[in-house]
Amino acid sequence: MKTVHKINFYNIYLGLIRSVIHQDDLVRILEPLGEAIKFCHQRVVGLPENNDPYTDIIIDNETEVVENLLGTTFISCQTFITNIVSKIIYMHKYHNQLNHLTKLKTTGGTRLEILSFGEKLNGNSKFTSVQIIDSFANYYKHRDEWNHNWNKLNGKSAETARIIMSVGAKSGSTGNLRMASEVLGNPKFTDTFEFYKIIHRWCISLYDEYNKELKQLNLSV
Repeated sequence: MKTVHKINFYNIYLGLIRSVIHQDDLVRILEPLGEAIKFCHQRVVGLPENNDPYTDIIIDNETEVVENLLGTTFISCQTFITNIVSKIIYMHKYHNQLNHLTKLKTTGGTRLEILSFGEKLNGNSKFTSVQIIDSFANYYKHRDEWNHNWNKLNGKSAETARIIMSVGAKSGSTGNLRMASEVLGNPKFTDTFEFYKIIHRWCISLYDEYNKELKQLNLSV
């Protein structure tokens, strides 16, 4: 007689989270973006230090390209973040169907609560580094749709503006993404791997805490 093993979906969800942690897909995306930013820097090195209009045009153009490359970097990071968030949300939904009287406590299982988990940007910030990355990705995608007066924004846009303004973003600024990069530990803009390290630490912390909680509840092995 064959032994029938009951499938433990908690272990499956934990395994999916762990598999994302160990993927190198994000690194492979971020590295060439960092190299492209480095190339922008190289294009302006050695330009004459005068008020030559041609020099100003080159610098302005390369600066704009750096902003766009950083925006692409934040969106790439957001895709990775969303991958983790979606798996945790599904795990909560599964758990609530089976154990609706006992809620998981590592996070509340919503996107906001999952993004709010872990290390804050700094000692004075209300927001995590992951929230900052996610919000600047939203800003980059939708900034052209926003009212120039950010105080008049509504819904998700207003929340995004609130988060990015907390670290110094300003309406009308052409350097909000470079400013965000500095705040997040990448002042040269080329070290895009710094963003990966932030997200990787967040992923590992989420996995470790959920793994510990589920074992304490005897729901996983």
